[in-house]
Amino acid sequence: MWFDLATQAGNEAAQKDQGLIEEKMSREQIEQARQLAQEWLGKHK
Repeated sequence: MWFDLATQAGNEAAQKDQGLIEEKMSREQIEQARQLAQEWLGKHK
């Protein structure tokens, strides 16, 4: 979730690290993290 938020904010290092982390995650975990990031953004814009 945090890497997704940082990536959306334009942090290039987070984008690289997010890819490395996602390699170790299941598809369901990735989707859940993305959903949580979107929910967080919706509440904190």
